Amino acid sequence: MLQKMRDQSQSLVAKILVGAIIFVLSVFGFGAFSLFAIGERSVAEVDGEEIPESDLLTQVERERRQIVMRMGADFDPSVIDENELRRGVLERMIDREILLQEAQRESLAAPDELVDETIRSIPEFRAGNQFNQEMARNVLSQFLHSPASFRAELAEDIQLRHLNDGVGRTSFITKSELSRVAALQRQTRDVAWLLILAEGYREQSTISDDEIEVHYQSRLDEYIELETVEVDYLELDLGQFADDTDVTEDEVVAEYETEKRALGGAEERRAAHILLELSDDRDETAAIELVQRLRQRVLDGEDFGALAEGNSDDPGSAGGGGDLGYLSRESEFDADFTQALFALEPNSLSEPVVTQFGVHLIKVGDVRVRELPSLEELRESLEERVRQRKAEESFVEVRRKMEELAFEQFDSLEGVAATLGLEVQHAGPFYRESGEGVGSDVRVRTVAFSDDVLVEGNNSTTINLGRDRALVLRVTHHEPQRQIPLEEISDQVREALAMERAAAIAETTAREAIASMEQGIATDLIAASLGRNWLVMENATRFQGAVPGEVLTTAFELARPAAGGKSVGSTRLENGDYAIVSVSRVSDGTLEDLSASEADALSRFLEAEGARTEFEAFRKSLVDAAVVERT
Repeated sequence: MLQKMRDQSQSLVAKILVGAIIFVLSVFGFGAFSLFAIGERSVAEVDGEEIPESDLLTQVERERRQIVMRMGADFDPSVIDENELRRGVLERMIDREILLQEAQRESLAAPDELVDETIRSIPEFRAGNQFNQEMARNVLSQFLHSPASFRAELAEDIQLRHLNDGVGRTSFITKSELSRVAALQRQTRDVAWLLILAEGYREQSTISDDEIEVHYQSRLDEYIELETVEVDYLELDLGQFADDTDVTEDEVVAEYETEKRALGGAEERRAAHILLELSDDRDETAAIELVQRLRQRVLDGEDFGALAEGNSDDPGSAGGGGDLGYLSRESEFDADFTQALFALEPNSLSEPVVTQFGVHLIKVGDVRVRELPSLEELRESLEERVRQRKAEESFVEVRRKMEELAFEQFDSLEGVAATLGLEVQHAGPFYRESGEGVGSDVRVRTVAFSDDVLVEGNNSTTINLGRDRALVLRVTHHEPQRQIPLEEISDQVREALAMERAAAIAETTAREAIASMEQGIATDLIAASLGRNWLVMENATRFQGAVPGEVLTTAFELARPAAGGKSVGSTRLENGDYAIVSVSRVSDGTLEDLSASEADALSRFLEAEGARTEFEAFRKSLVDAAVVERT
């Protein structure tokens, strides 16, 4: 068990092994593990292009992390079916490779400028209004991406978007199709429903002791008291450290100087460009000549933005008149482009500039210097930043010490609490699948029910609950799962059986009432015989709030009644009651029922759905034609 690992981790052999690993990593980095690999195995081949197993494993882990983040703190990662996840990821990678090959055949490109612009616009990569490289690296590392790998994948995504857009543009919606959809969407129905309450038949459901016994024995798995634990724990919260952290004047001044070196005095230029890409039909010489002609037209008074819209091959900026916004020397643009940009005088045009992306005509607007506010203006934010950093450093150090002490004093938290000045707190009972307080977090429950903590009785390792909370725990009480004896719950079983019987009688009553209606018996007489009244909603829409959801769904599923007739059905409500549902009149909607904005939104939705359908058919044709070998 893990206790043996604790003991053996102190052995000489273990220390030598750890030392060797540290040496390898320090010299070669994590890439050192590839030194011992015997060749890359592929998991599939798509039209001659291999998909390496390492790529699959990386993508599987990315998707697992995305699932966990999407599902929230209460999600238990252990419920993920690894085989199913792997199969699904592989099929998506194969589809992606097929589409990428088609995009490349169609010469669909992702210009570096567009990739750069997209990266800078990602909110998670920005601090305030500025792209922050460190934030970007931190976010990417959480999903096993380097800046280079993310950039490559984003470029592929842009190629696929161009492919999708190109196919989707063939889809359109006619006015007759729009009218048919509006007729259904804005359709109204006269609906009546008669509630048959299950509770009204409760007294008719007499349940014997023998029936209770049979029911109990047939459903033993429903009468289980689940396993629970109670825990003691020590918790660290970053906020505790921030409240107790003092900031000196020297630290504030040093932080200001750091900020000044990073941001103060940086020059930024408002840039726009026209890009002419090179192709079989246009070589570099031809592109330069065209840029020269465009430059002369601007000098002769033509609008640069209009020329960019009509001539630039950069899809990311052409629609905005070639505008690239304010750029600094650190902007992620081609080095030749940046050098030419900052060699120009304000409000001037460049000569043709050749880069790896083609030939550019660059226009510089105004130039500004990013001035740093004074120390006093920034004092509050600087103090908070220093306080936060010092608190994080203290938090990390105390967290390390807490884990170390909890490991050394593995059978108690009292000594750890005394050393660190923390309070031992108590939580529980909670289950493997749910809990309250700290037990509501799946990470806490997973550790609490682990063999090392539950069976061996050790303190846990540190459980990190985000970047600002951490705790260690130990189990103080454990209640194993048990079968609840019938004598403890006989009344509960009797009531459950009685309500099942009552609901069955209510259903039978509803069916008999519908049969009577179909035989021509008046609906009022049927309602009177049941001691109930029909509820009516005329001109009910599909989203009518005053009608129970189950009734409304049934009403709009029923066939259109004949003139002067009714369509009748029944449905069970969530609480076990039944409802007889009658529809007596149906009125179709029209386009005129929609406002101009609603009609436009509906048209755009239908066009998008049509484009999605078109692309799916296109994708399927490519998949069917591809030669795929799964290994």
